Amino acid sequence: RVYVTREDAYSLKTQTLNIIRDLKQPITLVSLYSRSDHDPIETSRAQTVADLLHEYQRRGKNINVELIDPVSEPGKVDHLIDQVTNKYGGEIAAYRKVVTDYSSDYDQINKLATEQAQKVASLPLEQMQGQGSAALQSVVLALVTVQQMPGQLKDVKTSVEKITRQKLPDWRGAVDAIDDGMNTMSSLTGQIIDNFKKLSTDPKLPEVVRKYMSTSLPDYEKIKTIADDMHTR
Repeated sequence: RVYVTREDAYSLKTQTLNIIRDLKQPITLVSLYSRSDHDPIETSRAQTVADLLHEYQRRGKNINVELIDPVSEPGKVDHLIDQVTNKYGGEIAAYRKVVTDYSSDYDQINKLATEQAQKVASLPLEQMQGQGSAALQSVVLALVTVQQMPGQLKDVKTSVEKITRQKLPDWRGAVDAIDDGMNTMSSLTGQIIDNFKKLSTDPKLPEVVRKYMSTSLPDYEKIKTIADDMHTR
């Protein structure tokens, strides 16, 4: 879902106007927002989206608009799902497979990241922060990043699960969420690997830190390999 303000419906950007005016084939824009007498916020949101879609229809050509309330019109939702599945079944199956395969790969990365975060927690980070050389502070920053990785992975998984639990799942959107998350994970681990390789032999750093960096490198390289593989699917 894309949330917009009422003002957006009447201030379409020039780029958007050019796109909808130049459409060569008919397209149908479908709203799946429900209206409820008991939830004025949800009703207002549904009206905002309806206003925006009708503005697209008024300003563009070859645009049809359909408003479906998934709560009061479940039959229409099922019909829409059948239409989309019949027309884009092959693409949907491909995206869905990526999401399904992601689960086992996610578990591998999460296990490795969690183990490293726990090991980092045993290092004397508090004593190291604000002290020593620039190299030491670079290592501290990398180690703090490690501690944040499990949380970042959880955010990606939560986002993917939210998308796939929808009545009409946006499988492409779920794949994009995975791709973005794994791209970030690959970038983070790549920076960590580079830092550890450069600094693991620095005699100015505490021995316990140098030992951790040298022994943990294989796990970070494995995380990056899995993330890169998922990102390039």
